[in-house]
Amino acid sequence: METEKISEYVEKYMDDAYKFAFIVTLSDEGAASALKSAVGEMTEKELWDSADVRKELYTLLYRHAVNCGTEPMTAAAISGKYGKKSDDFYSFIALPVNERALCHLTVYEDMSEEDAAKVIGK
Repeated sequence: METEKISEYVEKYMDDAYKFAFIVTLSDEGAASALKSAVGEMTEKELWDSADVRKELYTLLYRHAVNCGTEPMTAAAISGKYGKKSDDFYSFIALPVNERALCHLTVYEDMSEEDAAKVIGK
């Protein structure tokens, strides 16, 4: 696939993909690492031509985020870096990673529950 087309997809999905990776890892470093790895794998396997690029990207992103090995930030660290969040946010980040991922994908990424479950391998 041509570099121009890949750049378009990267630009189109990166902000939301980063947010998803952060919600999974609860770490800026983990999110950046997962995103870099997922984009690299998408390019290496030539998945930018797939029928559902977004779902492919998020599937790889979830796998790389779960396996990134970085320590998640604490609620206090998140609050210190990004400002005080709502109690709902802190309840949300306290959920197990797969529940956070499913919720994020269905609420913020407008994925169906079925597609979100496929992304996280359920």
